[in-house]
Amino acid sequence: MSNKRDQEIKSLIEELQNLQLRIGVVTHRLRSLESDNSENDKARTRRSKRERELASTKVATPDKEESVLFEVDDIIRVRNPSKGQVDTGKVTGYRKNGYISITLENRIKTCRDKKNLTIIRKANQE
Repeated sequence: MSNKRDQEIKSLIEELQNLQLRIGVVTHRLRSLESDNSENDKARTRRSKRERELASTKVATPDKEESVLFEVDDIIRVRNPSKGQVDTGKVTGYRKNGYISITLENRIKTCRDKKNLTIIRKANQE
């Protein structure tokens, strides 16, 4: 009777060990899928942020009815330059607060709101 009981206990222990191995394998696969999904979500979020950023750069200029999209390397004119500041430069990027980073002709880097900039020449027209 004890021999039969011992064999049953051993078989249960083996079954538990096999289950633990399977749980480890399944857990590993689940974690790898979760990390793939989180990377895809991050990439999707980055794309949507970039798309939102580009969409937010469309502004209606007072002298034009259509929206203007500022792109990097566009030549622009600053509508309200500071005293003694050069009023033309090149778009170098975007800021989180919605401002556009520009480098003026005298190599001074500054930021301006989109409504205070006009495009002189698009980057792809050079």
